[in-house]
Amino acid sequence: MIQKTGMSIDLGGIAKGFACDEVLKIYKKYNIKNGLINLGNSSTYAVGQNESKSPWSVAIQHPRSNSSDNFLGIIGISNKALSTSGDYERYFMKNGKRYHHIIDPHTGYPADNGVISDTIMADGNLSDSSMICDLLSTTVFILGREKGIQFVENLPKVNCEITTSDYKIYTSSGLKDKIQDINKDFKYIK
Repeated sequence: MIQKTGMSIDLGGIAKGFACDEVLKIYKKYNIKNGLINLGNSSTYAVGQNESKSPWSVAIQHPRSNSSDNFLGIIGISNKALSTSGDYERYFMKNGKRYHHIIDPHTGYPADNGVISDTIMADGNLSDSSMICDLLSTTVFILGREKGIQFVENLPKVNCEITTSDYKIYTSSGLKDKIQDINKDFKYIK
């Protein structure tokens, strides 16, 4: 409920995913079998395979680096949606504390549970898979590592990766050993 005059809600948290799903409809309409739909690196959909007849390689952003060639790891995907949320896109620092745009609805403040980024992968057979990924990446970020992975484990055709502030990477069972070229800054917890 919006309680005060001037308050508003926007759907920016799922807008890229929605747009990605709409582009996918165009791909299907024109029978495009292979391609990579990338909306600002946080929402991606891989159609088919790359020119080498392999899954598309998608880099997951390093949550503490601004360099475009410094990434957390690479995941190969084909006919899947991928969405990443993190505390590094829209934030400011004050007195050594990071204030970011992912708000915990229980506190009204930025989520502060040790998660600095997470990536959701969904099977392309799910309707609106990119928008679902956008929605789930924010949800899992707010839930935190343990509850987030537990939540995803109960969703069919959905998997996740969670990166914590101590630079550890955790995954749901469906992504175990699927992320390659993990940056030396991070430790993969199996």
